Amino acid sequence: MNNKTCPPLLWSAVLYFCASGSAWSEDSDFFKDSTATLQARNYYFQRNYLDIRGAEKPKAEEWAQGFILNFKSGYTPGTIGFGIDAVATLGLKLDSGPGRVGTGLLPIKDSGAPADDYSRVGPTLKARFSKTELRLGELQPDIPVLPFSDIRLLPPSYEGTSFSSSELTGLTLQGGRIKSTSLRNEAGDEKLIAMLGYVPQRTASSDAFNYMGVTTVSTSHEPPSVVGTLSWKIFTDKAMLALSTNSHWGAGHYSVRWHSLMLLKTEII
Repeated sequence: MNNKTCPPLLWSAVLYFCASGSAWSEDSDFFKDSTATLQARNYYFQRNYLDIRGAEKPKAEEWAQGFILNFKSGYTPGTIGFGIDAVATLGLKLDSGPGRVGTGLLPIKDSGAPADDYSRVGPTLKARFSKTELRLGELQPDIPVLPFSDIRLLPPSYEGTSFSSSELTGLTLQGGRIKSTSLRNEAGDEKLIAMLGYVPQRTASSDAFNYMGVTTVSTSHEPPSVVGTLSWKIFTDKAMLALSTNSHWGAGHYSVRWHSLMLLKTEII
């Protein structure tokens, strides 16, 4: 089985938190505000290459079953509240073969055959002070420079640290440092890389992804209202500026969304 569990250091932190007893007090919202959801996905994917000259195979075709368990806790009492989130995923092969791999549903072994199954467990420690939250561990960010692409059997994920602060009215600050990624059809962690279709581009990689952004929201009830996100991302010596704007006029009758990306430095990683 292709599987992955979180690093021992993170598990140690989770066990220490649970053993401390801070989550079990009667006035704690740790359990009261906790939620758990189980999602099942049955995914069949077929892509035909017969009309493409020079294609190595006539088609990619796979059928798989996936399960996604999401747990989100509340916070312990006190000025600084602590909590634990966790996501567990399991993918099972229903039908595939060496000549039909490449749909992005299942891992591909070194032999070229699809894996029978793959799984992953990732906890996230979180801390909240006022309207500021810090997260450490498994992350699934959805920001302009790092969108959440949940388009196959199981979602991708990252390991790292992130924060979000809404202390100022109408203004949210976000930032983080991503250290590794788990692709949507793999269980383990690896360096940050790009994807070309379903093929990982491992010839270029980065040890970290840093981003910082601000989201502003109009507090006026009069149209139009505008939501903008300004974010930075840095791949070693490469930086990019992204601006995302959502504009709404009236009661949701008309909406415009656009993205603007500006490459500030163009050195190769």
